[in-house]
Amino acid sequence: MQIQIIIFVTIVLAIIVGAHYYAFISIAAFFSVTGLLAKRLLFFLPLFFSLSFIITSIMTRYFGNGLVKYLYYLSAIWLGIMNYILVAVTVVWIIIGLGKLLGLAPNQKLLASTLFVFVLLIVGYGLYNARRPVINNIDVTIKNLPEFWRGKTAVQISDIHLGANKRTPYMANIAQEINRLNPDIIFITGDYFDGTCPYLDIYANELKKLSPPEGMVFINGNHETYEGLDRIRAALKDIDLIYLEDELVNIKGLNILGLAYPTRGLGRDISGELKKLEPNEPNILLYHEPRYIKEAQAAGVNLQLAGHTHQGQFWPHNFFTWLIYKKYHHGLYTDGDYTIYTTSGTGVWGPPLRIGTKPEIVVIHFN
Repeated sequence: MQIQIIIFVTIVLAIIVGAHYYAFISIAAFFSVTGLLAKRLLFFLPLFFSLSFIITSIMTRYFGNGLVKYLYYLSAIWLGIMNYILVAVTVVWIIIGLGKLLGLAPNQKLLASTLFVFVLLIVGYGLYNARRPVINNIDVTIKNLPEFWRGKTAVQISDIHLGANKRTPYMANIAQEINRLNPDIIFITGDYFDGTCPYLDIYANELKKLSPPEGMVFINGNHETYEGLDRIRAALKDIDLIYLEDELVNIKGLNILGLAYPTRGLGRDISGELKKLEPNEPNILLYHEPRYIKEAQAAGVNLQLAGHTHQGQFWPHNFFTWLIYKKYHHGLYTDGDYTIYTTSGTGVWGPPLRIGTKPEIVVIHFN
């Protein structure tokens, strides 16, 4: 396990250093930077800010004070800015290359300056967009649905990542909006906690503001495993909810199977858990990640709810989530009696940006 963590951190550091070196030599070329001090500042200051994200991420696990949180927040914003700086300098190089082919000489300084201003505008929009979750209504038909559940609604929230980034005021607003929607049941499909705050009780207590008549069902995501499941269980023990870890619960004729996310470095086999389901009964499967689709269909799952992907959170990362999860990386897909919905998530992780995606609260109408 320790070797895997060391390898992962080494790869991340190599990517960060390589990205900054590429951006550095590009900006130095565009603006004809020749001074030694200017070159050093161009490289080491952005590098410091990006490495500070890793450092402050570790610090937030042990220190809950405002200074550490704001340092984390600023470093996370810088990672988002750097993402688009890399896109911008690549576009400039492409235009320069095309110009040479066509016998033209575009003004590099003007071109780069224009794109960097555009980067700041895009990031500003992303910060604004990430703070405004939308309500997404979906209709789901469940075979053999009990009469009690017909016409009822559920709310799914996922990937809120409460911690140094998204804090209690954000969750308070989410709770207020959910109460306005008045759902019959709430599904929380993982990564409620971010793992960037030592005081889990503060965020767990926000769930006390929710009281749907048929209860709340909670499963863990990968960030709960990073935090430590014993700590998560302790934080949630006084909260009126059903915490499922590879367990099946029947709520007024509706089977709900909640699968635990595996701990780091471990895969899992869900065949044993799926055998708990009766294929001819109405079955809902909660798993943090949109995986095991064929297995779920074969086991008689009618509705599978997932999150994790954030739909890439901000462009161009949605391409990578699609590459990994294909069409299941976001949205509603139905195949016969089986339906899966993968939410884009209700919060953010890392850079607090949403570009090309929306944070969402999902309202499920049962038919």
